[in-house]
Amino acid sequence: IRPGPEAQVQDAVATIIGNLGFKFEREKELDGAGRIDFLVEGCVGVELKVAGSPSAVLRQVARYMNCPLIRELVLVSMKSTATRLVPAYFDVGPERKRIRKPDLIRSKL
Repeated sequence: IRPGPEAQVQDAVATIIGNLGFKFEREKELDGAGRIDFLVEGCVGVELKVAGSPSAVLRQVARYMNCPLIRELVLVSMKSTATRLVPAYFDVGPERKRIRKPDLIRSKL
């Protein structure tokens, strides 16, 4: 995936997720938590960040992680600095939810 406008990156990610055979919803509204870029198999959120400050990304991720639908989150960013404040896990009540931060976007696949 090559860097570009967020809509183009989303199109590429949608193609990849679809080709892998996963069911997903794009721009899924999460009750009171905002709209996540992808909800995969009804429980895994995928959020792409092309821009945004680390603190803004952290606030957004915290909202998503507090949504009951999200069991795990994949956070993909064009800039590693945007995700530096985001921990690997969020404790939500008695539950611990994992956040994965792959470095896919910056590779030139």
